[in-house]
Amino acid sequence: YTIPALGGTPRKLIDTRSVTLGIDWSPDGEALVFAERPAPDAPFHIVRLDLATRDTTAITQPPPAAMGDLTPRWSPDGSTIAFSRRAQVGGHDLHLIAADGSDPRTITQGELSIRGLDWSADGQRLVYASYQGGTFGLWQVDVESGDVAWLPTRAERIYNPSVAVQTGDLVYEELTYEK
Repeated sequence: YTIPALGGTPRKLIDTRSVTLGIDWSPDGEALVFAERPAPDAPFHIVRLDLATRDTTAITQPPPAAMGDLTPRWSPDGSTIAFSRRAQVGGHDLHLIAADGSDPRTITQGELSIRGLDWSADGQRLVYASYQGGTFGLWQVDVESGDVAWLPTRAERIYNPSVAVQTGDLVYEELTYEK
């Protein structure tokens, strides 16, 4: 569904075949990408929805043994979609694919767990929450070189980073427990 930002009547876009794990707008607002299972026993794949025609196109084709492709994020210039691919057993890795579904490539290898990602405002890096070193923290990877760097925070159990395109400001969720 879509709904005007200031309220109004929701407009149904499509029925999906499964729960969706991640959704993102294209920078021009003309399309969405989301993760969906095409069948109950199939892995999640990334789907592009054209909002004008309501046509859907599968962008990724994960291996059958994988849990699938999750949390798609469109690059600020609209040319590339980043996503995490989760093995059936094991961790996630970050991948990139052109918005038309061509030129797939793996950006990270051997990540333990990823809980959200976003592009830097300049489109040069991906910021992601990952379980490394005994806790969930923030990391960034240069999409060209693959160089990974830790982003220091005072928080633990960090999830779902989001970067403001206009300012580059970063926000994230911190999971806390009360005893």
